[in-house]
Amino acid sequence: MSDRQGKGSAPPTLKPGYDLEAFARETDSRIRIESLPLSDRPTAPPPPDAVPRASDVPVLAISREDLEWFELSEDARDLLRQVNGRDTVAALSTLLRIPEGQLVDQLEALAREGLLTWR
Repeated sequence: MSDRQGKGSAPPTLKPGYDLEAFARETDSRIRIESLPLSDRPTAPPPPDAVPRASDVPVLAISREDLEWFELSEDARDLLRQVNGRDTVAALSTLLRIPEGQLVDQLEALAREGLLTWR
């Protein structure tokens, strides 16, 4: 096979299409975290203990498809069907004709199970 560029010549080096220094910093950071024992790794903060207000918006924390894996009452399933990430607790209370306090209790129980978060 013939060498078209001649002996000893290398193809030109092209600059990558991303910030090489940022990539190196990010990779180094990931390596440091992965080398820590599990007990020393950063974790997500625990959910806040504050009671949701009427103006808070419940949001599903998992996909709707994953809800079928949970053993939920029909009332809980009906409630989760109405959670759309836009309606406030007050709006859901009106829509479902459930007193706000009772609805908050139900939503908090679902949040403790990891099914809901708040916005």
